[in-house]
Amino acid sequence: CLIAGAGLTAVIATRSPVLIWLLPGLWSILCSLGLFASGGLLPKPIYLVACFYLSAGVYALLYDHAHEAFSSWTMIVTFGVGQFLVAGVLYWCLERKHEA
Repeated sequence: CLIAGAGLTAVIATRSPVLIWLLPGLWSILCSLGLFASGGLLPKPIYLVACFYLSAGVYALLYDHAHEAFSSWTMIVTFGVGQFLVAGVLYWCLERKHEA
């Protein structure tokens, strides 16, 4: 998903810079696909985080087009909240000491 995101970014930035506002939504969707693909190796609640990234990406594609500008708030909210969710899932399921 990272290589696909980099390739998509390169193509949009060089061939059609007018569509650069699509990138945060597309990155979020690609991130969700990466989490869905690696979900078998991660704790099961990671699927909820993948659903969050997918819904945030679709929302960004549906509603950020009104500005048709690269919105930094879309990036901050989507990836800030998403990374905190990933950290929470990994801590809660893997790092926390389970009492017997």
